[in-house]
Amino acid sequence: MIQNKALSLLLLEGQYTACLKVLCQQRYYDTAALFLQTLAQHGLLDENHESG
Repeated sequence: MIQNKALSLLLLEGQYTACLKVLCQQRYYDTAALFLQTLAQHGLLDENHESG
């Protein structure tokens, strides 16, 4: 439940990289892959952001 609220907050704030990290930590790899694909299609990936 807490992770769902955290994901919602990250999405609301536009923290897409952090959202992807949380999805992967929760082992939602398929969902993370689809989300990443959608971000790329809509040009919402920050290419200058360094991955941690």
